[in-house]
Amino acid sequence: MADPDWSKDIFRDKEYSDITIKFSGREIPCHKVVICTQSEYFKKLCGEGSQFSESKQKVVKLKRDDPEAVEAIILIDNDWKFHAEVVKVANKYLIPKAADLAAATLMKLLNGLRASSAVCHAILEIRSHYANDEALVKKATELQDKHIDDLLLQPRFVDSLTNEEICTHFDRFQRMFAGAFEHCGEVCDICGSVQTKCGRGSSDCLGKFDHITTPTKYLVVMPGKH
Repeated sequence: MADPDWSKDIFRDKEYSDITIKFSGREIPCHKVVICTQSEYFKKLCGEGSQFSESKQKVVKLKRDDPEAVEAIILIDNDWKFHAEVVKVANKYLIPKAADLAAATLMKLLNGLRASSAVCHAILEIRSHYANDEALVKKATELQDKHIDDLLLQPRFVDSLTNEEICTHFDRFQRMFAGAFEHCGEVCDICGSVQTKCGRGSSDCLGKFDHITTPTKYLVVMPGKH
């Protein structure tokens, strides 16, 4: 039987890695094919046509970041994504046993995520890169439901929500912030005025709303009166 920790070992094996990430006195051997396909940051930093690629440099140095957070993102994030890619390839080439084994490990890894930042990242990555995988999309929804209170404190997660989803969570926002918020609405990109929505308050503009000529970008929660 295959070693269940073998995928973690490939991120510590210098013999076959083609890039090393250094931070706070630590270093992790990595694979560009993994980190560049899953991270826009590393893709721009060391992908094809980058200064990193042209100089043949093999080391990326990260500064001013929490070392525990960096290591967790690199190891945990790439770990579950690796198995997600195995599932995809195994299904493509009709190897059901390999797909089932990788899928089981994948779900176990996702269930084991605890840090809200890691959960948030997993949910957004699944919805961006694995939208056609019904099992993964369902798992992302389960993770969201399970960790929703912590996720609503993650700016990246809140930014990803639609207007309707923010309306759905409006009451939860109120409970979390002890009534500090009483209105939500659309923001004018030009003047910053807010128009209430969600059936709460007036449907009229809270300020001058004449500038809006196109759909606004997102919904925000307005501070209440104290």
